[in-house]
Amino acid sequence: MNVSVIKIPCRETDVSHAIVSTIQYSKMWVILLSIVVGLVIAVYAGWKYLNGNKGYWPSRNVFLLDVDKVVPLWDRLTFKVTFQEIERKAYKAFKEAGVKTYGGVMEFRSPSLVVLDLELMKHVL
Repeated sequence: MNVSVIKIPCRETDVSHAIVSTIQYSKMWVILLSIVVGLVIAVYAGWKYLNGNKGYWPSRNVFLLDVDKVVPLWDRLTFKVTFQEIERKAYKAFKEAGVKTYGGVMEFRSPSLVVLDLELMKHVL
């Protein structure tokens, strides 16, 4: 049985260039994927850090007001509203929610108590 082999003329350098370009192409995808995964992890870690302490007031049976619904985060970060305006809006939101004595808010990760009852304020101050 005669088997004929057909040889395609090609240079060794063409094959080595093809291999090198394939390796470089796959390295590029690995680097790109690593950057994307790193960004996703960084965004998730930042979000978790800023919102990780939301159970502080509910665990103490204190009504928790979501300040982000009262004053958006961007407005607070860019100082479009003053601290006093934020507290005034929080006070009004507590009153509208029917809270009588005190409630809690989270300023980023720090818990803050908002006292609504005047008699209780006299004892605190």
